[in-house]
Amino acid sequence: MNTGKCFAINFLRDDQREIADRFAGRNGDADRFAGVIIRSEVTGASIFEDCLAWMDCRLVDQHRAGDHIIYIGEVVASGVNDAGKPLLYWNGDYRQIE
Repeated sequence: MNTGKCFAINFLRDDQREIADRFAGRNGDADRFAGVIIRSEVTGASIFEDCLAWMDCRLVDQHRAGDHIIYIGEVVASGVNDAGKPLLYWNGDYRQIE
């Protein structure tokens, strides 16, 4: 896991809800990376091997917004895996595109 000025965005498949819940902290103190195969591309940020798509980003700027921080990144690498549908979370629940 890289701790530098970079991050990755992993777009999960609709059958990866358990991973989303784990990273959202819904499973307590469980090891978030347990059972997740990761790799890195340009920046060294963690990319999930089985995700639907990913973007590897270099941190450009950050802004405070209330109790949040908004990170602005430059996409330096990306990829798509066409196997599956996207996992969507909206308005407090998981949704599907029909």
